[in-house]
Amino acid sequence: MHAVIAMASMQLKKHVYVQKPLTHDIYEARMLTQAAERYKVVNADGQPGRLGRRRPPAGRLVSRRMNRRCDGSILLYEQARMAAGIQWSDKKAPVPTELDWNLWLGTAPYKDYVDNLVPFNWRGWWDYGTGALGDMGCHIVAPAFQVLGLGYPTEAECSVGGVYVGEFKRGYSPTAVPPHRISP
Repeated sequence: MHAVIAMASMQLKKHVYVQKPLTHDIYEARMLTQAAERYKVVNADGQPGRLGRRRPPAGRLVSRRMNRRCDGSILLYEQARMAAGIQWSDKKAPVPTELDWNLWLGTAPYKDYVDNLVPFNWRGWWDYGTGALGDMGCHIVAPAFQVLGLGYPTEAECSVGGVYVGEFKRGYSPTAVPPHRISP
């Protein structure tokens, strides 16, 4: 939903400062990048430390200490606080009176309201958010790109170290696999 609102604003030649998740997927991110260039506006996400042109102090320190260009980085992250990938509740709950459920859904497919979805846990379901990586990636991945001066990745590796069957409730999945490399 954020990308839809950001695009409409840029089409009106308005600069946008959008809270995460800025986009739902890479396609939306690229469309917003192209729109910012086309309409000559600034499009920024909710990361105030990245808005300047200068590298942050950590970036300057890394640059001084490195004798060669860094071509990659390793980022480790575990998100145990988000209800991502767990079963959607089949128990319909009454919509809180202060919440306009249809407005909140925006462009997402309709589902009945369930308890404990808003204000936080919506992030863990693809229909509404982007999961743990989309939610926290801007805090974990983006600084490495800025500090190290990296461009778009050409390959990525990901592994799942644990699965959750409920909030803060670790489960077991025999289908969890070791890291696997992907390339475009």
